[in-house]
Amino acid sequence: MVLFDLTKSIDTSKTININYIPMGVTSILNDNVNKWISGICGRGSSSNVTYTESGVTKEYKADKMWLVGNKDGGGDTPLQQVTGKAYQAELFIRNLDANNSDPIYTCFLLNVAAIASQNGQVDGIVRAAVADPPVTSLTVDLNADIFRINTSNAVYIQYKSNGRNVFIYSEPITVSAVALLSLENNVTYFDMAPAQADDYSVIASPVPGDWMECDYVPIDSDDVAANNLSMVIPASSGLIQDQSANQSLKTMVMFILFVVFIGVAYFVIPTAYLYTAKLAFDYMDDVTEDAQKAKLPTINAALSALIAGTALVLLLIGAGVFGDTANIPSAGLMLLIGMSLGIFYMIAIIVIKSKTSSIKNWPISQIQEEMADD
Repeated sequence: MVLFDLTKSIDTSKTININYIPMGVTSILNDNVNKWISGICGRGSSSNVTYTESGVTKEYKADKMWLVGNKDGGGDTPLQQVTGKAYQAELFIRNLDANNSDPIYTCFLLNVAAIASQNGQVDGIVRAAVADPPVTSLTVDLNADIFRINTSNAVYIQYKSNGRNVFIYSEPITVSAVALLSLENNVTYFDMAPAQADDYSVIASPVPGDWMECDYVPIDSDDVAANNLSMVIPASSGLIQDQSANQSLKTMVMFILFVVFIGVAYFVIPTAYLYTAKLAFDYMDDVTEDAQKAKLPTINAALSALIAGTALVLLLIGAGVFGDTANIPSAGLMLLIGMSLGIFYMIAIIVIKSKTSSIKNWPISQIQEEMADD
């Protein structure tokens, strides 16, 4: 097992900022099979991890977390080995980019001590998981645990495993939850060390007070109140007024675009539906009104299955129903396309129903008229 040496020279070509502002954690589970505690992280408006390497910056948001342990020193459940630090468990957090892909992992050492804060955020997750009945959701402010002790010696260890970046924060979080001692580390998304013993970097940690309170929290975000900022900005501030004006302008533009889209859809969708039905009738050689009336429900069912079915499949893939989204390329894009197709399908149903209610026997009546003219 590789021993991570914190005295290794700092790699100045890399920087990392971590900001786990208050977020909801759902589906909290004390997994008796895998011997870990897990939860799904709610994705807010602000990035949780900002990583820069050789001038290229990427932002990530927390997606899932695991609490794992070394089985109180027994068994084959290794953790990462950081020299000079005492700990028996770790918090792993998976973070995804804006496309819901390219996962990176942040790891935080947990030291189970007899004297520790009973109000820690990690302790709260453990209490929720082992409660009877279990508490499956709560809001946590992991910053309060991670940066409880502000130390200038803190660094991040970075290495790659299976092509994914893994980061370890050097300063252990002191917790009191003894239930962590019975947990094991069966997470297989990344290895506990790089393939080569010296193939890792040590990255300097920014002083939390220099960036946490302002850089990553939008002024007009609800996270401002939750972050308990020490600096109060007057309501009359020009910055706040500009933010408010920009938000109002965005809302107005989106409303106008929505109205324009509905107007275009009202004219385009009936025309597209009419000619689709006409092509289907031509293909099936249905020329009489009665034959077309009999086949129209079949055409409607086929169109619904094609559009709504595709939308449903894409939504399920993007939501991770068929597998871990971290292993599905462009899962976020699939989710977006699925939602868009679903909305389009509902609008199409409304527009076509409106058309058929205003014109008797439409679209067959119009198709018959065009056939008579021909």
